[in-house]
Amino acid sequence: MFVRIIGLVFLFVLTLSSLTIAEIVNVEGIGYYYMEQTETLADAQAKAKEQAVRDAVQKTEVAIIGKTESHDSVLTEDEVTAIAAGIVKVKAVKYDLSPAEKETIEIKATVRAEVDTDEVSAALQEERKRRGK
Repeated sequence: MFVRIIGLVFLFVLTLSSLTIAEIVNVEGIGYYYMEQTETLADAQAKAKEQAVRDAVQKTEVAIIGKTESHDSVLTEDEVTAIAAGIVKVKAVKYDLSPAEKETIEIKATVRAEVDTDEVSAALQEERKRRGK
């Protein structure tokens, strides 16, 4: 009887742990933006950060969907769609500013983020279902 209880507890813990363990991946993204004289620094930094987050998302998991059509050996349509699904949690942002050409300032944003790969996979699965693939 005691062995059965220990066995059931072990099985329960094993099942619970496999359901709750998600892989968290640390990702770094880099984005650039060239600030014009008419922009504020905060707006330009936000645009650089947006590019850096996009870069981090694209490094997580990407699904490529392609569609090519031809008629009489002539290419009539060629469409490639890359879907980057990402649920990122930005942990840190670092900005570097440097002068650029024509009185602009180059802003480089470096983002450190965490990505839950289970959430990313689920989002891509949803997108594939939505597209009927």
